[in-house]
Amino acid sequence: MLNQLKNLKFSRKILVLGIGSVLFTVVALVTVIAWQSSQFTTLAESEVDSLVDADLSHIMGGVYNLVLAQDFAVQQQVNYSLSVGPYVINDVGLITLSPDTVEWTAINRLTQQAVKVRLPKMLIGDTWLGQNTDPAVITPVVDTIATVAGNAVTIFQRMNDAGDMLQVASNVKGADGRRVIGTYIPALNPDGSPNPVVESVLRGEIYRGADYVVGAWYNAAYRPLRDNLGKTVGMLFMGIKQQTIYMVRQAVRDTKAGKTGYVYVLSAGDNDRGTYLVPPPGQSDGVNVWNTQDATGRYVFQAIISQALTLKPGEVATERYLWQKPGEPAPRWKIDQIAYYQPWHWVIVVSAYEDEFEDYRIALQQGQANTLGVSGLIGLVVALAAAGTSILLARSISRPVDHLADVATQIAGGNLNLAAQVKQKDEIGTLARAFNSMTAQLRESIGSLEQRVAERTAELAQRGGELEKLNQELKATSQEAERRATQLSASAQVARVINQMHDLDPLLSKVTQLISDTFGFYHVGVFLVDELKRFAVLRASNSEGGRRMLARNHKLAVGEQGVVGYVIGTGRPRIASNVKADAVHYRNPDLPDTRSEVALPLQVGGQVFGALDVQSIAEDAFLDEDVATLSILADQVAIAIENVRLFAQAQAALQEAEDTHKHYLREEWAQLLLALPTSSHEYCLAGVTPVGAAPVPEIEQAIRQGEIVIAKGKDHSPARAAVAVPIKLRGQVVGVIDVQEADVERDWTDDDLAVLTAVADQAALALENQRLTQTAQHAAYRDRAIAETADKIHHANDIESILRTAVEEVSRIVGVEEVDIQMGLGTHSGDNHQLASVGSESLQKPDAMARPQP
Repeated sequence: MLNQLKNLKFSRKILVLGIGSVLFTVVALVTVIAWQSSQFTTLAESEVDSLVDADLSHIMGGVYNLVLAQDFAVQQQVNYSLSVGPYVINDVGLITLSPDTVEWTAINRLTQQAVKVRLPKMLIGDTWLGQNTDPAVITPVVDTIATVAGNAVTIFQRMNDAGDMLQVASNVKGADGRRVIGTYIPALNPDGSPNPVVESVLRGEIYRGADYVVGAWYNAAYRPLRDNLGKTVGMLFMGIKQQTIYMVRQAVRDTKAGKTGYVYVLSAGDNDRGTYLVPPPGQSDGVNVWNTQDATGRYVFQAIISQALTLKPGEVATERYLWQKPGEPAPRWKIDQIAYYQPWHWVIVVSAYEDEFEDYRIALQQGQANTLGVSGLIGLVVALAAAGTSILLARSISRPVDHLADVATQIAGGNLNLAAQVKQKDEIGTLARAFNSMTAQLRESIGSLEQRVAERTAELAQRGGELEKLNQELKATSQEAERRATQLSASAQVARVINQMHDLDPLLSKVTQLISDTFGFYHVGVFLVDELKRFAVLRASNSEGGRRMLARNHKLAVGEQGVVGYVIGTGRPRIASNVKADAVHYRNPDLPDTRSEVALPLQVGGQVFGALDVQSIAEDAFLDEDVATLSILADQVAIAIENVRLFAQAQAALQEAEDTHKHYLREEWAQLLLALPTSSHEYCLAGVTPVGAAPVPEIEQAIRQGEIVIAKGKDHSPARAAVAVPIKLRGQVVGVIDVQEADVERDWTDDDLAVLTAVADQAALALENQRLTQTAQHAAYRDRAIAETADKIHHANDIESILRTAVEEVSRIVGVEEVDIQMGLGTHSGDNHQLASVGSESLQKPDAMARPQP
C-alpha cells in the first residue's frame, strides 16, 4: 500500500492527503459512535437477559411454593387419616397372632425375589384379616379405615426378627385390578443399608414421606402396630397418590412462560426416573423421556435430572439446548430453569424458547443501526465537501509540476534539447531553473560517457554470463551432494536401528517413520507374506491411512493385487510414475493422495518374503538415485527381519536348554534328598546336630518365592527374629539357610544379608560339586562291578556254573537276600522252570533243569 502511494501523481497525492484526512476523521467519529452504541446495546441486552431470567425464576418460585404448600396440606391429610386407623382397630379389638399358621409367597418389593414363608394368622379382635385379593369382597378393618379416611390403606405383618414387613391386607389395587398383597418391605435395602420405613417403625416411630407403592408415588405415613404385650408385630400404611393431587397438577399445566413456554414435572425416583408426572402440552402422563435426545443428539432429560439431584431446596439451575418441535422446520434454542422438590422426587422445569424474548433485542439493534446510518451520511457529506476543495487546490499546484515532470521524462528519453517553461517565482520556478541548468551540463558530458559505458557494459555482460553458468553448475552439484548425504545418513540410521532393536514390530515401525522423515514421502509401508505365502500382510506404516489399514489387517494377494503383490510374486522392483496410468497399481481408499509409487522386494538368499512400499503425492517423484538408495534400505530391512527371526530362534533354544537343565537339577536333587538319611542340620550352643524337616514359615516362604525372607518375632514360639536365605543352583532352590536370634528386636543389616547370601552361594556350589562327585563315583563303581561280573561269567565252564555265578554276583552287587533265575520255553505256566537261586546263606540248586529245545 505504501509503495502504491509513492507512485501516485503529485496532484493525486494532494487529493489523497486532503480527502484522506477528512475520511479518517469521519471514520474515527463513526467508529466511536458505533462502539458507544454497541456498549449501550450490550448493557441493554444484559438487562433484558436479567429480566427474562428473573421472570422465569419468578414462575419457578411460584410453582415450587405451590408444590411445597400442597405437600404440607396433603401430609396433614395423611396424618389425619393415620390417626383414624388406631381408633378403628381399637374398636374392633386387640391385635394378636393366632396359633394357626398360613403359607405366603412373599415377594421382595425392591428386588422382586419370591420366598415361601409360613406365618401366624394376624387377628384384630377375633377377626382374621385373611388373604383377600378380590376388590368385591370386604377386607376387615382395612376397608373400614378406607371408608372413614378415604385414602390408600395397608396392614403389614412382621415376618421375622430382622423386621421384614409383609403386606397382608390392602385396598391398593395393581395393574390387574386385584388387591395387592403378598409383597414385603425388607429391613435392609439391596445395598445393605437400613430401609428407612422399617427402621423408623421398629424404633416405635411414625415414618412420613414419599414412597413408591405399586407403580406410583404416594404421600405416605407408616405407624407401628403392637400386640397386647407392646411388641411391634406389624405396621399400618396410609397414603394419598400424588397423581390424584389435581389442584397442583392443573396449576402446573396452566402456568405459561413467555409466548409458548410451559412448566412440566419429571420423576427423579429410582423406580420411574425420567417419567412425565406433569407433562408439557401435547404429551401424556407416564411417558418416559429418559433416553430422548435434543437436536444435537444430547440426552437432555438425563442432564436435567442429574443437575436437579445436586440442587438444594429452593435452589434453581439453568439448562440450555437445541430443541426441534414437531412440525417446525428447524430447531430453536430453549432455556429451562430447574428445581428439585425432594420429598416428592419431583424435578420441576420451567421451559421457554429464547427467540420469544428477542423483541427487545431487535428494537435495540434497530436503534443502533439507525444511529450508525445517520452518522455515516453526515460523514459522507463532509467527505464530499473536502474532496471538492482538495481538487481545486491540487490543480493549482500540480499543473506546473506536471509540466516539469513531462519535460524531465522527454529528456530522460534522450531529447536533451528541451527546457522547462515555468515562469512562477515560487519553489517550483526555482526548481525549473535549476533543472534547465542541469540539462545543459548533462548534454556536455553525455557524449564522452556513452562510449565508455558501452565498452564496460559489453565486458560486464560477458563476465556475467560466465558467472551465471558457473553458479548454476555449483548449485546443481551442491543439491546432488546434499541429496546423497541425506540418503547415506538415512541408510546409516536404519543400520543403527537394526543393530539396536530385536523386536520385529517396533523395528519395522521405526524404519518406516525414518524413511518417511528423511525423504519426505507421503506413505511408507512394510508388507510380509503369511505362512501360506498367499497374501502380503501390512506389518508397519507411518501414515494415518496406513494406521487404519493396520487396524483392519490389510493384505494383498501375492502376484495378483497391486504393485506390492506384483513385486513379491516376481521378486523384481516396480515403479509406478503415474498411478492413474499404471495397470498394476491398487487404488487404496485410505491413501487417496497417492500419485506415484515404488515397491522393492525384501529377500535374503533369493527368498522373497515381503516388500517395502513407498508412495508420494507427486508424479514422477522417484529418481534413479532414490530407487538405488531405497533398494539398499530394503536389503537392510530384509537382513534385519532375518536377524530378528534368527535371534528369536536362538532365544527359544537357549530358554529350552535352560529349562531342561533346571528340570535335570530338580530331578537329581529330589532323588538325592530322598536317599539322604537326614537333609536338615541345626547349629546351637551344643553344636551341629541333624534334625527333622519340621515346617518353619520363613523357610517354606523362601522355598516358594526363591528370595530372602525376614520373619518378625511374632512368627515364632518362643518369639525370635529370623531370616531365611535360599540356596539356589541356576535359579532352582535346593535348600534354605535359616538363621534365628533370641533378640526379637534384632534388625538384619545389609552386611548380614550379604554374608548369608555369599555363604548360601558357596554352599550351593559345594553341594552341587559333591553331588556330581558322588554320581561319578557311583557310575564308576557300577561299571567296575559289571565288568567283574562279566569276567567271572565268561570263565565259568558249564551252564550250572554260569547260573550260580550270575545269581551270586547279582546278590552281591544289588544287596538282596534272594535271587532266582528261571528259564523256559513257551507261554504256559508249566513250561517255566527254576534253574538257579541264591539266598542270604546258601545257593539252592534246582531239582531238574529243562533242556532247551531248538
